[in-house]
Amino acid sequence: MPPEIVFPIFIFGDGDCIVLLRNEDVGSELEHYDVTDKVYSGYDYDGRLLKFTTDENMAVRCEATNSQVQHDELMKRLHSHLARLNYCPYDKNNDSITKAMAAGLLTETNFEYQSFLGWLKSFIIGRK
Repeated sequence: MPPEIVFPIFIFGDGDCIVLLRNEDVGSELEHYDVTDKVYSGYDYDGRLLKFTTDENMAVRCEATNSQVQHDELMKRLHSHLARLNYCPYDKNNDSITKAMAAGLLTETNFEYQSFLGWLKSFIIGRK
């Protein structure tokens, strides 16, 4: 059985990065033909590599792989992407702040503000 995915997840493809807060968003945000063409690579919050697949109905699925955690690679990619945005300064030595910046700036626009704040509050409380 694959390990449980820790959200948010960070997905890279075509020079872009998106952040998804829930597993239900994977199928609505990722195109099945891009998954088939292996356009995307992704990591969960802890740096576990994600595997994207499509089922017989072309629904996109996501699962964490059993491979080694690649936290340093995730952080490198997030820093690179955030630097290109040049949005605002942040503490690059604090991984949690980097991930929060990415979630705040790159979460797909179909999320509701209140649901993001609720997720952030529960995430912070859950990590203590």
